[in-house]
Amino acid sequence: ELPACLGDWGLQYLALKRLDLLQNLPASLSRLTSLETLLIKNCSTLQELPAMGVITRLTSLTLIDCALKRLPCFGGLIALRRLTLGNLCNLMRLPSSIGKLSGLHTLTICGCNRITELPSIGSLLSLATLYIENCALQELPTSITVLTSLQTLVLASLPKLQALPACIGALTTLTQLTVCDCGITEVPSSIESLTKLRTLWLGTQAAAPQDGR
Repeated sequence: ELPACLGDWGLQYLALKRLDLLQNLPASLSRLTSLETLLIKNCSTLQELPAMGVITRLTSLTLIDCALKRLPCFGGLIALRRLTLGNLCNLMRLPSSIGKLSGLHTLTICGCNRITELPSIGSLLSLATLYIENCALQELPTSITVLTSLQTLVLASLPKLQALPACIGALTTLTQLTVCDCGITEVPSSIESLTKLRTLWLGTQAAAPQDGR
């Protein structure tokens, strides 16, 4: 258990790793108004996070290998630039407040194998990189096609994903598109409109070149 006075320390960087007995974080976490980076990794019994909406300087949030069943509202994290969610196997859904992170630059969702859908993300107009791997995602929200800053879209190991949005060609800023080990059998004809595309990878990870490009 972490001390309740944690929120009084004026921290800018907080990393919690391999705390196997940690089940909850103190509510005082929300008082870390100077916090810029929060990394929580390999906390195998951590099931819940306190409210975080007032941590308005937070720019990077990483949650990996935890037992989290739900996530708090993220709507107040107005400075957040990078959000990484990895191997959160108990997490059933993402909060709709993710769609309010207007300053978000990079969103990574990996190994969250109970996630079947994304919330509306059409307001993430600063999003440049979207990486989704090894989830139960069944479809992409149509709102993805209005992400006017998106440059990199990676969809990997999503066997239940059957199709790309028909209007994916609206992502005219896209320079990299990777679709591998998914259930997609046909690429929309609108892909012809992706005139800035420099890297296109369709197929399986086993077919990847040695240099990873």
